[in-house]
Amino acid sequence: MSVTISANVLVRNEIKHVDAFVRNMIDACIDEVIFLDGGSSDGTYERLLEYKVKYPYLRVLHWEQPEGSEYKQGFNEVARRNLMIEASSMDWCLYIDIDERVPIDFKSRLEEKTMSSVLLVAFPRYHFWQNGIRVNMSDDKVWYPDLNYRLFRRDQRLRFGSHDANGLHNYLLYKGKRVMGGFNKAKVIYTAIQLRNRCLLSLWGGKNIKQ
Repeated sequence: MSVTISANVLVRNEIKHVDAFVRNMIDACIDEVIFLDGGSSDGTYERLLEYKVKYPYLRVLHWEQPEGSEYKQGFNEVARRNLMIEASSMDWCLYIDIDERVPIDFKSRLEEKTMSSVLLVAFPRYHFWQNGIRVNMSDDKVWYPDLNYRLFRRDQRLRFGSHDANGLHNYLLYKGKRVMGGFNKAKVIYTAIQLRNRCLLSLWGGKNIKQ
């Protein structure tokens, strides 16, 4: 049996990314996509509902954010991310933003034998800056290798937590202990593997990747 993945995606007013992101999830054969809309006013929520009718494995949740709460008090990102985990039904959860993309063969490269014995998977990101790409070179002390624990087993022992009341600066917890060490500081401290040649593409500067 192949690895099954639920992508967990927080959205609010992301209409410009919706079509390309959904297409990427379909092309990459992601088994389930959980969207949690925070009260979009630009048509994002309605567009996702249209996709939900066409693709039953796309699920759309709604949790209205307090006005002006983006990345501020009241946003409570931790609770939102944990809600998506609870709503997921596949064996693995992929924490991903709607302006990010996975390689089309991402899922096929996850070896079932290896995945059966781990809880977490860390892999690097490639960053797109406006019209260019930021390749993380080995001599780049700031960005290299930018490993992130974005794929984790759907397990009661793994949930998101935070050190601030807002829940913005969040990270994975395993049995209540921090797993993600912050930006570019991921360490294999629990049963995990690193996939250095299998990346997640991160779009910065508002540019879409043509599929």
